[in-house]
Amino acid sequence: MVALIRQPDAREKKPEFSDLPPTIFRQLEKLCGDKIASSGTAFGGLSASAGFIMTLASGRKVFA
Repeated sequence: MVALIRQPDAREKKPEFSDLPPTIFRQLEKLCGDKIASSGTAFGGLSASAGFIMTLASGRKVFA
């Protein structure tokens, strides 16, 4: 079987969560209603150029 879409040779370049301006970071915490404990970059799918998976202080995970 021939693949219709070839897998990329490397992951696409995305901004790091630490690159976000402090005002955006604070707005995300306000929208989530909790402090952001950690974050990671989301890859794949049809996500926007910046996709983050944030773990909140409560343990809840949020995609932004």
